[in-house]
Amino acid sequence: MKSRFAASVMAAAVGLTAANQPLYAQPAGAASAGAEMEEVEVTGTRIRRDTFSSAMPIVSIDKEDLLSIGSNSLTDALLEIPSVVSGLSQTNTTANLQNAGLSSVELRNLGDNRTLVLIDGRRTVSNSANGNRVSLGTIPASFVERVEYITGGASSIYGSDAVAGVVNIITENNQEGFEFDARYGEGNGNGYHDYTLDVSFGSAFAGDRGYFFTTLNYDEQSGIEAKDVVRALVQASWDYENGVNVFETAAGDQPAAQITRDQLADLSADPDGGRFDGNNFWYDDNGLREDFVTNRDGFDFRRDDHIFIPRERLNAAFKVRYEITAGLEAFAQATYSKVDTDNLREPEGDDFNDPHTLFDFANGTSELIAAGRIPLNNPFVPQQIADAVGGDISWDRRFVEVGLQRTVNERETTRFWAGLRGDVFSDWDWEASFGYGKYEQDQTRFNEINILNLTEGLNAEVGPGGEIRCASAEARANGCVPVNLFGRGSITPAAADYIRANLGLQSEVEQVNLQAYMTGNLWELPHGLVGVAFGAEYRKDELSLEPGELNRTGGHSSNFVPMFSGELEVTELFFEVSVPLLADLPGVQSLVWDVSARYADYDLANVGGVTSYGTGLQWRPIDDLNFRATYNRALRAPDIAEAFSPPRGDTDNFDDICIGVTLSTPGVVAENCRAEPGVLANIQANGSFDDETRGKFSPNAGNPDVSEETADTVTAGIVWQPGFLPDFNLAVDYYIIEIEDAIDSLTNEEILRQCYEDGQTFGEQNPFCRDITRDSEGQIVGLIQRQLNLDSLEVEGVDATVRYSFGLEALGLPGELDLSYRHSHVIKHEIVAQGVQSVVDDKKGELDDSSEVFEDRSQFKLDWTHNNLKVTWRAKYFGSVNDDNDLKEEYREALAANPDAEKPLYLDIDSEVIHDLNIGYRLQTERAGYRFYGGVRNVFDNDGPFLPAGTSGGGDNHNDVYGNIRGRYAYVGATLTF
Repeated sequence: MKSRFAASVMAAAVGLTAANQPLYAQPAGAASAGAEMEEVEVTGTRIRRDTFSSAMPIVSIDKEDLLSIGSNSLTDALLEIPSVVSGLSQTNTTANLQNAGLSSVELRNLGDNRTLVLIDGRRTVSNSANGNRVSLGTIPASFVERVEYITGGASSIYGSDAVAGVVNIITENNQEGFEFDARYGEGNGNGYHDYTLDVSFGSAFAGDRGYFFTTLNYDEQSGIEAKDVVRALVQASWDYENGVNVFETAAGDQPAAQITRDQLADLSADPDGGRFDGNNFWYDDNGLREDFVTNRDGFDFRRDDHIFIPRERLNAAFKVRYEITAGLEAFAQATYSKVDTDNLREPEGDDFNDPHTLFDFANGTSELIAAGRIPLNNPFVPQQIADAVGGDISWDRRFVEVGLQRTVNERETTRFWAGLRGDVFSDWDWEASFGYGKYEQDQTRFNEINILNLTEGLNAEVGPGGEIRCASAEARANGCVPVNLFGRGSITPAAADYIRANLGLQSEVEQVNLQAYMTGNLWELPHGLVGVAFGAEYRKDELSLEPGELNRTGGHSSNFVPMFSGELEVTELFFEVSVPLLADLPGVQSLVWDVSARYADYDLANVGGVTSYGTGLQWRPIDDLNFRATYNRALRAPDIAEAFSPPRGDTDNFDDICIGVTLSTPGVVAENCRAEPGVLANIQANGSFDDETRGKFSPNAGNPDVSEETADTVTAGIVWQPGFLPDFNLAVDYYIIEIEDAIDSLTNEEILRQCYEDGQTFGEQNPFCRDITRDSEGQIVGLIQRQLNLDSLEVEGVDATVRYSFGLEALGLPGELDLSYRHSHVIKHEIVAQGVQSVVDDKKGELDDSSEVFEDRSQFKLDWTHNNLKVTWRAKYFGSVNDDNDLKEEYREALAANPDAEKPLYLDIDSEVIHDLNIGYRLQTERAGYRFYGGVRNVFDNDGPFLPAGTSGGGDNHNDVYGNIRGRYAYVGATLTF
């Protein structure tokens, strides 16, 4: 029985391989006499090939590389490769409602939902209830033999979602005996630490007719709080319009660094003692004051935030195969993962005048509510404030007494595959398998604010006995406690309990997969055998969200989550053919043509039957050179959330497009704004339109009318292995990916533009206008960000890898060196939003809060091996970027008009280099093997560039684009095998 997935396509690789092996496999023509190239199934095809025969560039990371990374995270290992970027992580999901603590990757900055993750070539259940994404943290590192990935569309081979490429996790298949591994790591002065324990066992049985492997992994990572990170001592906001850069020090009594023209503190205007009647009154430890300055007296809302989410993880896996008879084998595999995260954020704070949705499911209605102003007759109101205000009192406050916002996620994932495979007709292999996966999430968000209870608690009166009580008898009957907002610590424990909202959420995703295929040689042509593979696949995905009653009805300070369920089914047929056109001719060592196609029938009305296809060509003119090129039409059908999700609560900060419009302001936007009765009334009352708040209700929503997105992907490359220079390898590959009808939603600002800049169909005829709701005063009280087939995306670039291995004996030195250099250069990365008006967003060389598109990224790796000692040095290069390409264009235009125009800060961000070191030593005795290892990641403690809040790429917390959130990180470990 030939072993599936037994070897990678090293010859076609652009990436990592074992330290003691050449990057590319030896060409078949160069094999020694009697040597036989094993035909195996590799990522990107099901046709049996030797390890050189792949038209698609494939990157391979084997177990030795995983060990030398200095991390037990598959995500960390993949992020070493320049063309891979982080999707979801423990740093960028700290404020993410459903996905906090997940860990995913994406290829080419095209989104993790366009990168298909497989386990042993098979699809697996998603770890997210609002998108198709596999969290790599659910897979034990000790279960992994290697990871392969291909970039470019692979839908004709693996189906939907493989638009940017495929990551294939290939599991352990060869370990014999026990292996124990223990590892500990610690960050540099930020309180971070982690530890890992792994135990695994593999063995053949029944006279080598069977093999089984099992592993158990436990690890724990502590969190990092903003106050514990040196760079978080200085936070900033950059106001481009006014040219003011704002700083603060978390320590409070230390002077802020003089970096720009102004030194002010970027603090929250919601102080923990309350702020009333605008900025006129506020409280500190000394009592009531009338001189509030936000940048001096505001609340430091960052210092208690987790900027790295703590995680506890237990993973287990088991696999077995058994040869029932000659040519018939049974196999099964199961994995279990339990991942717990506990994320802290600042106490909730606001005046809660921003609209929040409250649903009445019994009557099928909804309304927008807000806590509103404090009644003037509230007995807690100080006389000094009552005399000055003379009416109901506006307020802002941080609810410290209620506690830090806390999100606890408990996630469990179970995956199972089983099947049969065998040989027929002497030269054909077949396989049939059943797969099942289930993902469960149990989430609780603690210490939010119940706005209904807060409203009742602020409506207080003096009772007949002189006690202060809630004014509503019905509210008192339901346990109402009066709430005093005036002063630090003024909210009693009973009042805090009354207004506290703890929100529950349970989500579940299930997947059933049936797959069968055959592969073999169809017939023989003059220049070789025609390989073919064909098969069928059925998949059913189901999703359900079960929020707690308060969570789904809304009326609280967090985003509400609607109850929701949906399912998706697809049946697919596929085939591949590999045809040897020419061979053993002058200038044509071999010429091979590949063709593949897949037909998929979805039960989505707007998708139905769709076809993806691909073709590839390999031409080897001589032994040393291999040219390869592919074209693929890839497809991605909408997932369940994109197609069916009802509006999910969200509040975003954005400005109303009608701000400043007067009765005489010219232009299409102004005319359309005045056509809104509420906006017109606001203008008539104030002289110009006044947007009362930037925080607006802007829920995300699916759309049953969305259809599939299509991508045309082209790759072309060369692999050079010169015979005169053994162990030297060069691979260069060009790629271009063009996605049409990409499924996405517009930003709030773009939705407003698509509506109000429309001079022809403004109003109900414009679909974007229909998703905008205003109240009688013209204020936006709802704006739905709906999934649509809006965008076209085009990415283009070049990847290159050079590797050279050589011994040092000729230099009189011990050991051997293995040098590799990988570089990824982006030529284009553009997003075109198609609507009433097209908007081109150039992402190349831009670092923003949703993606990081470095024009150049690279990695240099040097391995020195001598006997049992191995030392690895890595240097990761991140090219210079801009904070905002739109701002850069504005600056260019300003320069054209004025050579002395001032250059905005953070426009040009310098390149960065991060260095890592790993040292390992192996010792083998008669009874056991030992490996001792240790190292330092980010050797020189490079924090990377500082992008303050207010910039496009910055944020309230550390932006971990460069993978250095832990600072200088040192680790040690030991492995015992017997």
